[in-house]
Amino acid sequence: MTTNASPSAPVSRSRPPSQGRRWWVWLLALLGVALVFGLPLFFCISTWSLVARSSGVGGGVATRVYKEYVRGPRFGPEVAVLMLQGPIVSSRGGTQTVIAAQEVEDVLRMLNASSQVKAIVLYINSPGGGVAPSERIYHALQQVDKPVVAYFDDVAASGGYYIAMAAEEIVANPATLTGSIGVIAVFPYAEKLLDKIGIGFTIIKSGPAKDMGGFYRQMTPEERAHMQAIVDEMYARFVKVVAQGRGMDPEQVRAIADGRIYSAQQALDLGLVDVLGYEDDAIDRAAERAGLTQPPRVVRYYPGLSPLSLLFQARVGPPWDTLLQPGLYYLWLP
Repeated sequence: MTTNASPSAPVSRSRPPSQGRRWWVWLLALLGVALVFGLPLFFCISTWSLVARSSGVGGGVATRVYKEYVRGPRFGPEVAVLMLQGPIVSSRGGTQTVIAAQEVEDVLRMLNASSQVKAIVLYINSPGGGVAPSERIYHALQQVDKPVVAYFDDVAASGGYYIAMAAEEIVANPATLTGSIGVIAVFPYAEKLLDKIGIGFTIIKSGPAKDMGGFYRQMTPEERAHMQAIVDEMYARFVKVVAQGRGMDPEQVRAIADGRIYSAQQALDLGLVDVLGYEDDAIDRAAERAGLTQPPRVVRYYPGLSPLSLLFQARVGPPWDTLLQPGLYYLWLP
């Protein structure tokens, strides 16, 4: 017996509703996570960028400067604390902590032109650095027509001490190290190493001293004598600047300017600093020199930096990488 069976209903191959919605559920979850964590981060970065832009030097000067309010009234007469930390160089070449002469010059011009800034405190923590950039900062400070007081923190040696000679008064932390008055010329050479591994150089030069200081050979006695004369000339300049800045006789300076480092108390006894104290003492003395009778607004200035870049700054320390670059330095090498 034949039975007419009805055709079976087609099998549905569509996904269950829960599976069909799974992709946008995950998308919403990801968006939620992005909002929870991304918005605060975006807000912080935007705020920091706004602060950095609002803290620009202005006046057509390209150098950035991060301003940090410390204490006192929000408005009114200001004592500016110029933060000078690290080795002294001509210009910044990365995120390392340095005192870049070009940036310091720009910020000093801005501070000197500001009607709000009545006095400047130089916060110095530096082992020194290049002869030329140290001279540039010293010269820029001499152009400032407002009271300038230097404060020595951890180290203010060699070039760090040199730039302080433009200040009217020096306050040294009781635990500071300072002095190291002198000049050093560094010319690394690897002649023996190159000979050992079989590397040589063919030098074609216009004169016998054209490659003086090259890393592939030692200097000749005549070349050493020539460089010594240059070092002696820069040393005489250093002695003259210290004598003028401290009101001392040049021979008196020479007697203590053999490159050695001094403690704060020794520096005070030798007349290299005026008083032992702390940053607040230097600020108070600067305000007093400016004739301020009320507590001033105090703001720290970090040349060449922004709030974000401060997070990636290396610690202040001896500029060992400087030794690989031939040159003349007002530098303490511990």
